[in-house]
Amino acid sequence: MESKVLTKFPAEDLRESRRLITSHNKEGKGVFVVDDVGEHHRLLYKGKAVGNIIYSTSEHPADMNDDKDMVFARDNEPPVHVTNGSVVRLIDFAPGMESPIHRAMSLDYGVVIEESFGTRWIAARARLCCPVI
Repeated sequence: MESKVLTKFPAEDLRESRRLITSHNKEGKGVFVVDDVGEHHRLLYKGKAVGNIIYSTSEHPADMNDDKDMVFARDNEPPVHVTNGSVVRLIDFAPGMESPIHRAMSLDYGVVIEESFGTRWIAARARLCCPVI
């Protein structure tokens, strides 16, 4: 299947993502401090995928005092990984897009939210990943 070229995030026909970040107020009660779609959107793989970095930290454990973690996440579009930090990234892949499974220098999680995603490994059998309903 030929891969479609994407031009925006989210990809056509997919729902807008929503980012909710919580903190606490002066009384120590939990509050929502961010309710948006993220700040760092980028076309990837010559338009065959689009990405949205919804949160990142510069260190582990993250320094959350004075919202330092949220300031870093807002002001910095991180590379693929942040040394000693973390990156939470949403990626919409175009139908037919192939991305080889690779060894990463970071701890990565893959979660299928909509549709399905096939994997092909060199040393293991292929699998079809789908959301749990």
